[in-house]
Amino acid sequence: MTKHRAANGVFTITGALATTRSSHTATVLADGKVLVVGGTDKNHLGLDRAELYDRKTGTWNPTGSLRVARVAHTATLLASGKVLVSGGRFGPDSINTAELYDPATGEWSTTGSLKVARSSHTATLLPGGLVLVAGGVGTQDFPDRVNTAELYDPAIGKWRATGSLTLDNGRESHTATLLEDGTVLIVGGITFGPFMAEGAELYDPKRGRWKATGAPGQVRAGHTTTLLRNGKVLVVGGVSSNGPSAELDSAEIYDPVTRIFAATGTLNTACNRHTATLLRDGRVLLIGGFKDVTRGGIRRGSTLTRAELYDPRQAIWSVTADLNEARGEHAAALLAQGTVLVAGGSKSRRNQFVALKRAELFRSETK
Repeated sequence: MTKHRAANGVFTITGALATTRSSHTATVLADGKVLVVGGTDKNHLGLDRAELYDRKTGTWNPTGSLRVARVAHTATLLASGKVLVSGGRFGPDSINTAELYDPATGEWSTTGSLKVARSSHTATLLPGGLVLVAGGVGTQDFPDRVNTAELYDPAIGKWRATGSLTLDNGRESHTATLLEDGTVLIVGGITFGPFMAEGAELYDPKRGRWKATGAPGQVRAGHTTTLLRNGKVLVVGGVSSNGPSAELDSAEIYDPVTRIFAATGTLNTACNRHTATLLRDGRVLLIGGFKDVTRGGIRRGSTLTRAELYDPRQAIWSVTADLNEARGEHAAALLAQGTVLVAGGSKSRRNQFVALKRAELFRSETK
């Protein structure tokens, strides 16, 4: 039987974002500052604004604005120190543009466009410096998921097609994890129509091909995957269908050697659209997310204040301090001194979801 115990930790309020936002990205730059990009504002409109968090002062400062407002995009820190932002949605439609942020100037510049417009995709920096983009949702002309993948070469600023995913109907809201051998693991997501994407697959950058690997015990989307220090991958939470009360409290471990998924400790609270951050001591911090609740006989969406810690050595989830403000679709980033920055997101209020400005810092006990 899985055991749960309390663990020490604390969330403290830090400087508020300059712009209310949800479903944005957060990238830790080489100088330790955190770049937050895009997302949706309090009116659920896409943002072109970006800002920087300075951990030394605990404040946010606006930086150069994107050329195109976008949400459901990806942000990737390149070897050069620049940040590549690709795809996403502008209004209801997915876009194929990409931009580069230069921390030295605080400005954005356009770079090569994706071969295929996509949002809710993944982007992974490969060992050789290329960026692998996979899956996502297409345009209004092709609104279903796409199964294509492509590679961005920072040296020339261009994209080229690579092998397509094994699922003909593609997947979105999946996860991508770079394994220690240089391959990329794709897990879960949603495929054609409302159907969940089954199975998992591996991308081999040497051959430019995808192949199926061991299947997870549970189909899921809106989950997280984290590469542990032992080289295995922790898969957590999400939803098992597009219906109500489908949030999951289950977690699995993928072993790249055996290519098998195995169940691990159960969460204290089911959740989806949360964040998972690998701490310096090897534990994983799970923060916030969404969970349906029933009030007055009516099922409503709710955001969570809870946070949990996973200890890979014991396969145990421990309840830790609550957030100061419930949130999902937020961003989390591990800072240089080992604290975790939690910024923005959405909060359920009066049966609606509102975007947030507040940010918090988590500090855990030393283990």
